[in-house]
Amino acid sequence: MGRFSCGTAISPDIWTFEKDSQYEQALSDVLRSGDELTASLNDEQKIIFQKYADAWSELMSIITIKNMTHGYKMGLLMTAEAFVTSKDFFD
Repeated sequence: MGRFSCGTAISPDIWTFEKDSQYEQALSDVLRSGDELTASLNDEQKIIFQKYADAWSELMSIITIKNMTHGYKMGLLMTAEAFVTSKDFFD
């Protein structure tokens, strides 16, 4: 399932959002804050912060794939239950 969600047909990381949406505002805040923080760090601190940001990004990717896989499996189970429990499903 994880390989399926990371394939070319479906990617949990690629999606669009509306301009001026809550997501766009949050993303803007994260990027601005990151830029401000990076500007205040010395070179050694920047390296440490970049390692932290990379590890956090990897963790979020893993969680995203797990959430997508879990949601897909739940959808399959709900569909299967509809077919099994509905006597007049096709009527």
